[in-house]
Amino acid sequence: MLVSADILPEIIAYSALLGLTFWLLYRRYIFSVADPLFIFLVTTTFASVLVIEVVEEPRNIAHYFLCQFFVWAGFALVQRRTGNPAIQAPSEGIHFTDVTLLRYSCYVLFCIYFISNLIILRTKGFALLSDAPTEAKVANFQEGFGIFRKINWAVGGVASAGLLFLFLLKKKRQDLILLFVIIGLTALEGSKGALLRYAVMAALFIYHPVFNQHKKLRNQIKKYTPLAAVAIFGIFFTVLARENDNSEAVLLAFVRRLLYGADGLLFFYAPANVDYFARYSWTDFPSYIINPILGFLRLAPYQEAFGNIMVENTLPPGVSMDVIVGPNSSFYTEGQVFFGYYGAFFYSFLLGCLASWFRSIYFSLQSSSAFLLVFLSTIYQFSAAILVDLKLFITQAFDTVLLVLPIYVLVCFIQNGKIVFRRLQFNTPKV
Repeated sequence: MLVSADILPEIIAYSALLGLTFWLLYRRYIFSVADPLFIFLVTTTFASVLVIEVVEEPRNIAHYFLCQFFVWAGFALVQRRTGNPAIQAPSEGIHFTDVTLLRYSCYVLFCIYFISNLIILRTKGFALLSDAPTEAKVANFQEGFGIFRKINWAVGGVASAGLLFLFLLKKKRQDLILLFVIIGLTALEGSKGALLRYAVMAALFIYHPVFNQHKKLRNQIKKYTPLAAVAIFGIFFTVLARENDNSEAVLLAFVRRLLYGADGLLFFYAPANVDYFARYSWTDFPSYIINPILGFLRLAPYQEAFGNIMVENTLPPGVSMDVIVGPNSSFYTEGQVFFGYYGAFFYSFLLGCLASWFRSIYFSLQSSSAFLLVFLSTIYQFSAAILVDLKLFITQAFDTVLLVLPIYVLVCFIQNGKIVFRRLQFNTPKV
């Protein structure tokens, strides 16, 4: 789709209409503009505009919107009893223990993350400082460097969440300094939405029942929201400016980036891809979904991402690319590949239920170790990928369990001389 100034009014009109529709569906569950659900709503709005503009067959447009409806139906079904955590009354008996153990664990995780990024800096350089940040952020983790990406999102994710939790709880300056080091290194990775996850991270903590009575803290964080927005868009436009020649091109690239949340559909209905994906059925789904785990354990070869295959299949004859940055395989294409046109609706419903379940589990956790709260917060952040790329979520969750939990167990054993398990207590209040 060619994005130009001539069609901006049409894009704005569609975005306003669709945004209002999705807002009416999800508004009762949203607690903040940094809520992962609100971010999903925004990206889905612009992705839906792209679908209307570029998908030619009405049947395929209808399929996309019906899949969106079934996702909402599944999400709403699970959320009936939890609803919006921001309007729930504070629960009694909220208690998280072993804060010192969390602190030591976070310091060890920080050291691992920092050393990992020093190695990347020395051997590859930082993607944000390259001439093509979008390609570099992928190329930097190829050719045997994939383990460093796993360390960044798993070890770095839990370390940053833990440091933020400790700062909110204890207000110690060293925790904030270490957190800013991680934020800076994350920004240098070149991802245009890199800093957004820290705004989400803060929102997940201050709206959790453990901080529900800290109204003053919540108001203080809200003061810094504009500054956070400036930082997030600063990174976003820095990447775009390095990849475009002038301000008009940067603006149009920004609009294009918003629209391309459903860019998989630009390739999915191409004849070459229709023929290619016709070979798949529901029997291929189990091996597909656990391939990231089997591949890491060297029990099976890694499968090429569907998004990369879609791009490669549509390249002109004789044309090749050294680095292919393909689109995500979202539920509306993935479901159709494995379960057919109508089976994709049930698949979408199940993924909506699954995403909603992770949300309910996190916000209803009432008593455990502080580390488990931080760990579940990180997993819940990753669960936003369920509706974008299910394999990505499985990869991130598996990496976090594999790389982080052994470190926590080791630190726990060193500190206590034994492994301590805390009983979990959940509360599922009615709205």
